[in-house]
Amino acid sequence: MSVDAAADRDASGWIALHYAIAYHAPPRLLERLLLAHPDGARQRAGAGPLARLPLHLALARGASADTVSSLLAAYPAAARDDADTDVPDNSHSRIQPRRSSVLMAAVLADDSTLVRMLLEAQADPNSRSDRAPHASCAMVAAERRNRAVLYQLLASGADAFARDDDGRTVLEVIPKLVHEEGQAV
Repeated sequence: MSVDAAADRDASGWIALHYAIAYHAPPRLLERLLLAHPDGARQRAGAGPLARLPLHLALARGASADTVSSLLAAYPAAARDDADTDVPDNSHSRIQPRRSSVLMAAVLADDSTLVRMLLEAQADPNSRSDRAPHASCAMVAAERRNRAVLYQLLASGADAFARDDDGRTVLEVIPKLVHEEGQAV
């Protein structure tokens, strides 16, 4: 594949890498696309305030750990929250950009392998949901009763005292978890 073909955008603003991710192409094809167009991992799918990095697209589409690993290797900064908050904010637009972290997507997928990979790539363990009640990743993991992910987040520096919009902390959710499951966290 030529660099030009891998880098060409269609009318929707997508490149070949975006389609490969969206349609769960084999990891080998993703690697070839990234070899042909290394900057592809930095190219947003779409245009305007809702454009997303390939890593966000991959997590939203339930990509494999191999796919996420390839994307992180090509563009490690995508794991950090600030990598997806530079989408232009068109104040006159009625559509507001979503600013969800890739780490939150992995937490919501209940995937401890992806959470570990993203934390190793310097994802912020204190990132929050972009929707009310703006809970932290640790709060979401506790509410979802995912001990493995919760432990990873806390061990990586997640703030157990951070409050969501309802004023709750992770430490307030954990006793409910212990009471319901009858096991210590």
